[in-house]
Amino acid sequence: ALSTPIIMGISLWLIVEISFRISGILSARIFPRIEADTRMSMFDYVMHHSHLYFSNHMAGTTANKIADMPQSMTRLLQQMIFLFLPVL
Repeated sequence: ALSTPIIMGISLWLIVEISFRISGILSARIFPRIEADTRMSMFDYVMHHSHLYFSNHMAGTTANKIADMPQSMTRLLQQMIFLFLPVL
């Protein structure tokens, strides 16, 4: 009588454990690469525009914008992957 709930509990525990391991792999390997690629893309984009363009159209320094974009993108991806996908 208890074999079905025990098997389901162990299966659920394994699924949760595998999900946490996958999220750890994503955090350790993929997100740093995404941040580096984003940072280099932003730097290349900035190099093709004048400083006057950025100072007139956007608030803050250009270096802060380049530094904030990869962190914001990583936070957005983490929320999407780690919060919304497990719900689905």
